Amino acid sequence: MSRVEPRSRREMLKTSGAVSGASISQKFIFFLLVAFTWMILSPTAFLYAGPVDDGKKLHNHFCAQCHGESGKGDGVNEEFMDPPAKDFTDTVDKVYFATVTNKQIFDVIFNGGKYTPKVNTFMPTFGISLSEYEIWAMVAYVRTLHPNEAPPIDFSGLSKERPKINIKQISVGEISKQERKEGKKAVKKYGCRGCHKIGKKKKGAESGGLLNGIKEKLSPQEIFSKIKDPRSVMKDSKNEDSKMAAAKINDEDALLITKYLLTLK
Repeated sequence: MSRVEPRSRREMLKTSGAVSGASISQKFIFFLLVAFTWMILSPTAFLYAGPVDDGKKLHNHFCAQCHGESGKGDGVNEEFMDPPAKDFTDTVDKVYFATVTNKQIFDVIFNGGKYTPKVNTFMPTFGISLSEYEIWAMVAYVRTLHPNEAPPIDFSGLSKERPKINIKQISVGEISKQERKEGKKAVKKYGCRGCHKIGKKKKGAESGGLLNGIKEKLSPQEIFSKIKDPRSVMKDSKNEDSKMAAAKINDEDALLITKYLLTLK
């Protein structure tokens, strides 16, 4: 019987190195395949990962309460949306977002529902709340939620400065029945119940909280200021990131809404 000589340490290390090298190569190839697949399935996210990440954060903060974190239009305010919030994924409703341009999506976010035909009037006017960059970042994120052939977005030179809203000083005297009535109409006109519970029956969504008794928390000027620009009332650091966006409400209507809210207990 022939004798099998034990392998030398050098041979063992050489073989071990070859196996290890093969293992690393396999892992590297697997990583490339995963990365390539991700690029194919989500080209938008690959092209501008930074803006997409920013857009996702903005979506989750401002939009998810109506559109849902998944973008399917199933947010906590869903039952109060008529028409319902759009489905960004093009899977729940008929295909829509794949048929529109990047600019069209930008315009809807910028102008809000009240100023855009066939869009829910409860949608805020983000053009006076967010910067040009932030709105385009939201467009970039929305594009990752549905298949599309939209061209890349050019983020060069976009302003990251948020608009400033001028707020006048108001004086609230005795509130008449007519002013209360007109203020209630303005609440309906601007879709305040899309996020807030308001009035004797406390009708409305819950994401923005109950506005009855708000006069116990804020002064008339602060209520008016918050209606005009939610970031303006800085009771604490959290208000800077208020989920409420400015709704492009004119001074006259903002004052009427303020007066109406002051009558609620």
